[in-house]
Amino acid sequence: MAAAAGADLALREREILSAFRRMTLLYSQTEAAAAASCEETRQEAEAYALAAQQTAEEERTVAESGATARYGTEMEAADKKLKEVRIAAAKGLEGARSLFDGSRTVLGLAHLGHLIDQAQTAPPPTPQSVSDPSLQLNMCAAQAAKAAQRVDRGVEQVLGKRRQNHRTHMRLAYVAAAAVALLGVTVKLGTGSCGVVSTALGNQQGCTATLSGHGATVNSVAFAPDGKTLASASADRTVRLWDAARHRPLATLVGHADFVDAVAFAPDGKTLASASGDKTIKLWDVASGEARATLSGHTEYVLSVAFAPDGKTLVSGGADNTVRLWDAASGAEVRTLAGHTDWVRSVAFSPDGRFVASASRDGVARLWDAHTGEQLQIFRGHTGEVYTVAFAPDGRTLATGGSDGTVRLWEITSGQVLRQLSSDAKGVRGLAFAPDGKTLAAASEDHSVAVYRLTDGRRVEALGAKSNVWSVAFSHSGALLAWANDDHTIRIWNVR
Repeated sequence: MAAAAGADLALREREILSAFRRMTLLYSQTEAAAAASCEETRQEAEAYALAAQQTAEEERTVAESGATARYGTEMEAADKKLKEVRIAAAKGLEGARSLFDGSRTVLGLAHLGHLIDQAQTAPPPTPQSVSDPSLQLNMCAAQAAKAAQRVDRGVEQVLGKRRQNHRTHMRLAYVAAAAVALLGVTVKLGTGSCGVVSTALGNQQGCTATLSGHGATVNSVAFAPDGKTLASASADRTVRLWDAARHRPLATLVGHADFVDAVAFAPDGKTLASASGDKTIKLWDVASGEARATLSGHTEYVLSVAFAPDGKTLVSGGADNTVRLWDAASGAEVRTLAGHTDWVRSVAFSPDGRFVASASRDGVARLWDAHTGEQLQIFRGHTGEVYTVAFAPDGRTLATGGSDGTVRLWEITSGQVLRQLSSDAKGVRGLAFAPDGKTLAAASEDHSVAVYRLTDGRRVEALGAKSNVWSVAFSHSGALLAWANDDHTIRIWNVR
């Protein structure tokens, strides 16, 4: 009888282990089926364990009524084994539950991208109890909605490919430069070829130099009026000043608490304005590098900033869908221009200071009277977001670039399209007219800067880059062209 009881107990143990294996396999099925099977198997395991315990108790009673000492020892071993099996089964069940929860987390991560895309238009999640299995995904959706604006910028700016071996590359570049200098040959910098002497004292025509130092995407560049200093704004929350001729860093301006999205020099070159995701604009003293004023009023990211030609007024555009005018001397807000229904990505003053142009994610550009705030024109034609605006030097033409990959030239008085310069597949992020008004540079997400001849609309230069290009600027003499890159660098091209 003892042998039979032991065999029966062993059989039940194997059945328990077999049931556990079946349970773990069932977790590869759908979430609902897996949960139901887990509970069913758990109950089955408990039933088996209870039956085994009852059998053990019965056999123990028999042993106590006169069975041999050997039988008693066997039963103790069997009881110990039963406990071990029950502990193992409990651990297995817990592990399976962890695996189940982990699979739900993986599903949540797999759908997170989709949730982010849907978050802005999806209704708020219905309040649910904490025990609801879908609560985790709903929480993901709620957080994605809250972070949608930052994710949007992150996708287009921050989530760009970073250089994993940046320090190694820079060290190799320094070693290579030193070796080339000793050999008396030329050095490759960026997309052009520069001699060692010209790299130190100013580039030759067609040469491209690369400025490195920012720790994240460079969002904007601007030349000082004298063309000697270049300013850059970065997602690393800093503004940097560079010697444009010698390609050397001059200063790092620290003070913003979020991405710095745009920079602009005042006409006298003594003041630099910076726009940031911390919802402020800072006015910096260029000579000292100190922030002399902080302008607050926007309720969301400030994405663009520009000075009026007389330097008395500043214009800004932000993710709160507004264009704002400021007194540059006092920092007081003068006027808010409302009309856009989505982010205002770019603003610009006309050369005579009479007009302000704005580009928006709502798909249009607008022309405003800078003195009265009256809306004068709406430029419709782009099939997606309008990323950037720039006035021609004569003040009669406005250029716009958008996510549809086109550059369009508009007559500001009639609002009519004069020419379409591009039909690339990638978005046009920045525009800059040469001071003589004969060419237009366009920064693109296709990793290039295109230079167009305006007399016939022909692209005369295609300057390569290793990443998306977010901003472009001509020096006031037209001799230099700089652009901001997603790979954390700035490049300067010597036009002539």
